[in-house]
Amino acid sequence: MLAFGIAVETVQANMGRDFDLRDLLRNLIGLWFVLAWQPLLTFRVRNRAITAILALSSTLLLLYELSTTGVQAARYFKLEHQLPQVYDFDHSNPSLYWRGSVEPSSRHNGKHDQSLKIELGTERYSGASLYRVPSDWRDFETLTLRLHNPTSEPLTLILRINDIQHERGSNALSDRYNTRLALPPGVSSHTISLADIEQAPATRTMNLRQVRRLTLFATELSEPRTVFLQELRLD
Repeated sequence: MLAFGIAVETVQANMGRDFDLRDLLRNLIGLWFVLAWQPLLTFRVRNRAITAILALSSTLLLLYELSTTGVQAARYFKLEHQLPQVYDFDHSNPSLYWRGSVEPSSRHNGKHDQSLKIELGTERYSGASLYRVPSDWRDFETLTLRLHNPTSEPLTLILRINDIQHERGSNALSDRYNTRLALPPGVSSHTISLADIEQAPATRTMNLRQVRRLTLFATELSEPRTVFLQELRLD
């Protein structure tokens, strides 16, 4: 069962989904639950105390997993209904939505109570990726980002957007949307046509019903930098 679960997760990873150990754990909990309750349901109990402990333990594990799954489902429902905001700046833990060195900040927050502080390093690629993003952008025409560069030196970021099909393919540069954002000192606003994003892949149109990831990153900076994301919305 464990080997089968690993095989399924590996196949899904090759199709664009992240390898999820939590899915593997869910499979094992389900198996343990069935095995623990089978003696009770078939009246083949050899040791009542051990069987009862195993059944109770597996039931508690299953209930815990169901509760966490419910929380995730509620989070997903809220995510899909928060548009036109692509990201909710009220989140206290951005790591549930972003990968990278990010944290909420009360500085340079623009119209929101918080901004998203993004730390950029000196490695080849450094930035933040919004991997939990509202997926259906079809009812909108533009994407707007507002960023604050707190230093006196300009900064160039690259914006990358891709759909699910891109991640199920070869992840080719020509199969996603990429553009450079020039950030002067202070606040800058950047508005992008969704038609341009849709037409970005070289051999197809991007599926705006299944947007999968939005990434902001810099390349080979000479020194660490910080940028504050103030707005990320569709119009």
